[in-house]
Parts: sequence; C-alpha cells; structure tokens
Amino acid sequence: MVMGPKSAVFTTVRARSGKLFHLDLHLQRLTRHAAVLGIEVPDIEIPNGLEGLIRIQVDSEGVSFNSKDFYQDIHMDAEGITVPAPRWSRKIMGTKHGDWDAYRQITSEVLSKGADVAILVHDYCIIDGDRVMPLILDNDGVVWISDAKLGGVDSVTFDVCKSAIEDS
Repeated sequence: MVMGPKSAVFTTVRARSGKLFHLDLHLQRLTRHAAVLGIEVPDIEIPNGLEGLIRIQVDSEGVSFNSKDFYQDIHMDAEGITVPAPRWSRKIMGTKHGDWDAYRQITSEVLSKGADVAILVHDYCIIDGDRVMPLILDNDGVVWISDAKLGGVDSVTFDVCKSAIEDS
C-alpha cells in the first residue's frame, strides 16, 4: 500500500468503559477530512468493549480500530518543548491524514527528553501539539488556537468546550 497523506484518514477518540466520547463529532470530522483527501468513508460499525485512545482509520483496506492506553492523566501538570511543525501542502494541512509518522516521531522524541507534550511551531507561530490541540491564554484573557490554514487540526474537544470558554 502506498503511504502518503492521501492514503488514509483517521480520528482518535477517548473510550472509557466502552463509551466513546463525542463519537458523532469525531465521525463528522473524519468524513470532512476524508472529503478533502479524496477518501470515501464506508459505513463504520463500532466494536463493543473499546477502551483507551481509539484510532479509527479509513484506508484502501477499509476501516480499522487500534487502541492505546491513556498516556496522561486528566488535569495532570505537563511540561512541553517546542519543535518545528511538520509541513504538507495547503490542501493537506489541518487534516488527520495518512502521513502521520512525523507526529509519532516527534512524540517519541519528546518522551525521550522527559517532556510530556510537544508544541509545534512554524514561522514563529504555535501551530499544533503532537497529541493535543494547544489553547493559548494571553494576558488579556483571550484564548488563541491555530487555524487549519496554518496547520492546526480542528479539535472535537475544543468544539465541545468552545461555548464554555466563551462564557467564562
């Protein structure tokens, strides 16, 4: 199978006790990103009993599910380092695509240096995180997130929390 950004599309969903959090929003994002990448999404049947971080991927082989243990606790203190953001064409930027190995390599590097997260930077701007979408709170109380045009990936978690952030 040819590996490249248009070879696959995926989303990663948290699952606890068999419940996948905001699955509908994750599948909507998967479908949006697939359309950008030219990938047809078949009907997806979710297996029972999933636990951890569930990667749902669509590629030429069909739909696959992979699970990993949670790599961090909720509300944990985290230390990060900055690294250069991987770059692809404008059309690919901002999608969860099939050429995600650069992110996995960054995560391995970060953990080997004793950090918890990488902040990905391009042209002096924070673009993304290696496994999370960074929210930056400035001194004026304004929350900043990266736009997909710059390389940020739209975040289901942010979409869910956005109204609470705006109200605070």
